[in-house]
Amino acid sequence: ISIVIEWENVLLSEADRALEMLKQLSTQLQDIHHAVEVLFLFNEEDIAAKTLQAIIDNHLTVHPSLANRVSVQLVPVVGLHYYDIKNAGVQQAKGDLVVFLDSDVVPEPHWLKALTEPFFNDASVQVIAGHTYLEPEGFLGRAFALCWFFPTQAIPGAKLTPVSQFFANNVAFRRSVLLQYRFESMPKGVTRGACTELAKTLVQAGIPLLKTTQAQISHPRPNGAHHIIIRALAMGRDRFLRESAKGANGIQAFGDVLRYFKLAIGRLSRRVIHDRQKVGATRIEAPFIFLLMFSWQSLALMGGALSFIAPNLAQRLWRI
Repeated sequence: ISIVIEWENVLLSEADRALEMLKQLSTQLQDIHHAVEVLFLFNEEDIAAKTLQAIIDNHLTVHPSLANRVSVQLVPVVGLHYYDIKNAGVQQAKGDLVVFLDSDVVPEPHWLKALTEPFFNDASVQVIAGHTYLEPEGFLGRAFALCWFFPTQAIPGAKLTPVSQFFANNVAFRRSVLLQYRFESMPKGVTRGACTELAKTLVQAGIPLLKTTQAQISHPRPNGAHHIIIRALAMGRDRFLRESAKGANGIQAFGDVLRYFKLAIGRLSRRVIHDRQKVGATRIEAPFIFLLMFSWQSLALMGGALSFIAPNLAQRLWRI
């Protein structure tokens, strides 16, 4: 098993989440009875190798009994971002299974075993997605947990269920699949969305995508006002630029951004009304959550509008 971890997202998140992720991974390596390599891919322009090595040495503890079958490796990359980092990890990986885990998420107990064991029990299994939810901590956490694109926390179930998409922060593949299909390069300036495109490609190729809710991880909300604003603007920008890359003119591309805004507001209304208790939001908090997330989706709409007005400038801004 090759576990590929990008060390980019942590730069926009709370550092203690990455430390908790390493701690959880240390514990869960003991649940696995196969050889495991853990690959940390990092940009040397963002963090020095010896700094990252010290973090890993202090927080990722490999039990002495696992030393003969668990290895940890740092892999420097230059000029690569998120999906390209993951592709580079696949090329570096030696395992028959490749697991993608991000540097800003925290796995729940037995996540790794739940995500990988089905591959060894059934040779027909090719791709398994885990369940990613947003940590509903504090008012902002509850707001984003309820109204962002991640689902709410699930009750773990034993069955694998067919799905049509996955999140790149919590998914496992047979490496042979990733050698044939990869995260495609995004249009210039776009930072997210390649996992959606890869899922579509795999489904069209007849490769089944399965999901287990026993492999859950928590994702952080955007960290701080700057990240919240940048993330929203980038959502609208990415949507506009993806449609432009498909051949849509500016008006058509912005029309898609506007349609998504309308869908997002409709989903926001439904979830605030029907699902607030799933994240622990009170009745008093509900209208404030709606106003906050309506404003956030409005920022995404603004990101699409600014991309329409100045697409070259938008391509250079708002990296997430």
